[in-house]
Amino acid sequence: MSTKRDAESSDDPRVAEAVALWKKAPMLNVGQVMRAACFTEADSKNKNKRMWITRRAPTKKQMKAAILPSVVAMSTPESATSTLTPTTTTTEGTAKFPAPKPPRKRRTAQKHQDDKVANKMLKLHKKKAHKRATSLYAEEQKKENGMSSRAVAELVRKQYDGHGPTHVTIQRYVKNKMAGCSPLKRGEKGDIPEFVFKNLCIAFESEPYLPHNCGATPRRNIDA
Repeated sequence: MSTKRDAESSDDPRVAEAVALWKKAPMLNVGQVMRAACFTEADSKNKNKRMWITRRAPTKKQMKAAILPSVVAMSTPESATSTLTPTTTTTEGTAKFPAPKPPRKRRTAQKHQDDKVANKMLKLHKKKAHKRATSLYAEEQKKENGMSSRAVAELVRKQYDGHGPTHVTIQRYVKNKMAGCSPLKRGEKGDIPEFVFKNLCIAFESEPYLPHNCGATPRRNIDA
């Protein structure tokens, strides 16, 4: 075995040796392959010298595909295997009856925008079902033999294609005098008092226009 020395150029014979070794063992990384080919520890950590190997070697996917036939040949029925050894499933590339897969298509900006519009319309549909269920149950409570919350929930789901609140949600909204209102957003309720929130909204609406650029003329006049 030759003594280890620093490689001076990419024409070093150890480069070809490392590439050949990497093709046989693609599970190794570049540093391990270089050290196995008698590169020094400093060379195996040098980014420029590591590129000598990676540029000449095929990709890991190509290397694994190259050694796959030999692995399959070793697992043929002719090989001596024990009857107690469980049979392994075939890989995707060697399956006799591969499962069909839908083609992967790149999502364009138009497709992404269409999905956003569809989700928005679906949310609006669910909101209408919620309002219909709560308002209907509030009307049925005023009757002598009105429908129960379960019957209202089932009826609304039939009318709105499977969408609608549960009977417990319907009871809660009607009990809190929120019949016909949109569903509340999930999460904890804010702790800002109502009058403070209203004052913030008034202050925001009455705020004068402040130009972003220094020296710009305001777009509207402010009454004194």
